[in-house]
Amino acid sequence: MSAFLMTMNSGLMTVCGYIVCGFVGAIGATILWYIWTDKIDLCGVLNEVNGTASMSRLQLLIFTFVIAVSFFELVEKGTMSGGGLPDIPNGVLTLLGISASTYAVGKGISYSRTEGVTSPRERTEALDTRTKGATEAAAANTNPVVLAKEAIVMNEPKQD
Repeated sequence: MSAFLMTMNSGLMTVCGYIVCGFVGAIGATILWYIWTDKIDLCGVLNEVNGTASMSRLQLLIFTFVIAVSFFELVEKGTMSGGGLPDIPNGVLTLLGISASTYAVGKGISYSRTEGVTSPRERTEALDTRTKGATEAAAANTNPVVLAKEAIVMNEPKQD
């Protein structure tokens, strides 16, 4: 009787495993379909806020995928031979942490500088606006510093 239950339990576990794999596969296929039909936009995955490419995001993305695929293969080999989950070496976790920290520091730097949160077009427009305003002020002689100097000169008492 016990051998029958063991066989039944093993078969049930296999069926449950296939159901879970099928469900995860269906979710993955749905996400890929949404990406293919442009319902999910991936244009900004590797871009910073200002539209430039981010090396730290690319590094984190590639490294995470490499570790995930490697871990999946180790789990698959371990389950086939009857073992449990494999141990992840501390070096791999350290490298993944360094990669994530690089991304976080890069994000902090990009938000701490005005170049990081504005696009090149916005910076050019702001510079043009400032330059245009300074040129118009100089042409109209409405520069506050010049007006202040003129007011001081006009209000000084005349010496005979």
